[in-house]
Amino acid sequence: MSKSEKLTSAKMAIENELNADPTERLRMMEARILADGLRDLNSRKRGETREKILRFGRAALPVLLSSLEDTSANVRWQAAKALSQMHDPETAADLVNAMEDDDFGVRWLAAKGLIAMGPVCLEPLLWGLKECFDSMRIREGARHVLHVLADNGHTDDTIEKLLHVLQGFEPPTEVAWAAEAAWKNQKKKKH
Repeated sequence: MSKSEKLTSAKMAIENELNADPTERLRMMEARILADGLRDLNSRKRGETREKILRFGRAALPVLLSSLEDTSANVRWQAAKALSQMHDPETAADLVNAMEDDDFGVRWLAAKGLIAMGPVCLEPLLWGLKECFDSMRIREGARHVLHVLADNGHTDDTIEKLLHVLQGFEPPTEVAWAAEAAWKNQKKKKH
């Protein structure tokens, strides 16, 4: 997925919200300082840094969302792991984008984070699948997420049809049509 095709990140909106509160702004800056530890050569130390960053809660989101785009697969992995543990619905679009990552571990953790969010991830996931239907990685990740959500009872006829299309040998354009129908159905349910 190209930069222009990516779903809109929640990073700026969250950062603006946090900047409005001096205490949260300070916590966000502290999390940014700690983020250098995600580059440590020692995987145990990277994990410890991730755990420290997680303690900042919502204030850590901007640095973690930025880290999903880092050049280092280790940093992206740590960010995806942290976000998958936070279950914040505002990060769903970013996790959908991360399902396109070159690193399988990052893609897996992104899908795991979406699954942990439950049905609140459906709208951004379906939108991402609709917009990036030609991406094999997005289709594979979406199939996994939707399958688990369906197994947990978060399904309807449009999602079942989409799963059928994703599991078959249909052309990618069929995925786009099925994803759009499921997305529209999710939007309709919200109103």
